[in-house]
Amino acid sequence: MPETLQIGGMPDWDIHNWFFEASQGAGALEKHQEVTRLLHERGGIVVGGTDCGAIPFPPPGFSLLREIELLSDSMGAIGALKSVTSTAARYLRSEDEIGIIKEGNRADFLIVDGDPTNDVTDLRKLEDTYVGGVRHTQSKLRALL
Repeated sequence: MPETLQIGGMPDWDIHNWFFEASQGAGALEKHQEVTRLLHERGGIVVGGTDCGAIPFPPPGFSLLREIELLSDSMGAIGALKSVTSTAARYLRSEDEIGIIKEGNRADFLIVDGDPTNDVTDLRKLEDTYVGGVRHTQSKLRALL
């Protein structure tokens, strides 16, 4: 596995040194966060959803957790959570089917030990995952990796 690097004052396992030299990326993460904060404050739409298809690590899902944490730094926990749920659903023109938990919607959601609306890192305290209304235990999901 490639060695990770640190950009600015924040360690980030999702930026790899095989992609670019550390000096080229200095301050890039902070710039992204500042632009995201400004966009959010001025009423812009921020849609989350990591595009990690070309990078083998971290696996899908884990990179989204990190993205939510970074978005939370820029726009707060609620804003970050909405960016990957209801706002993303609206952007996809699917808000009548996905993005919020309600009767008749496709039931994809997590059960966590904590309150991610106050601290998004509580999403890492995963207890259960439901996809299409079907429960998937942590051991079952780990076996798929």
